[in-house]
Amino acid sequence: MSPTPWNAFVSSGDSRIKEMMEEIKEGIYVTNVWYTRFQNYVTGDFSTIPRDGTFLLKDGEIECPIKEIRISDNMRKILLNIASLSHKKEQIYWWEVDVPVFAPHALIKGVKITKPFA
Repeated sequence: MSPTPWNAFVSSGDSRIKEMMEEIKEGIYVTNVWYTRFQNYVTGDFSTIPRDGTFLLKDGEIECPIKEIRISDNMRKILLNIASLSHKKEQIYWWEVDVPVFAPHALIKGVKITKPFA
């Protein structure tokens, strides 16, 4: 048995997605993740793999697509580092969850990204 949110609700913010991107000097825009696994449910440590559209942002503009990265971080830290939320929510369907989530885009500072060495 493990904790699972079945009816997550995330409030909207007051930002437009374009405005949120313009705030980013250098960062990554992740549109979707999969294979999300918790290493520790108590502390919130997890890892996930971005897919379907992950882009390098420079000076608020999409520079190029990127691949082969992993997000390895902590849920509490992620929630504490939310800088802004979009006013528009998107309906998100996940392959292993029957009930969709409606959530805004989030600008999160200091997310730990790793990349495999070649």
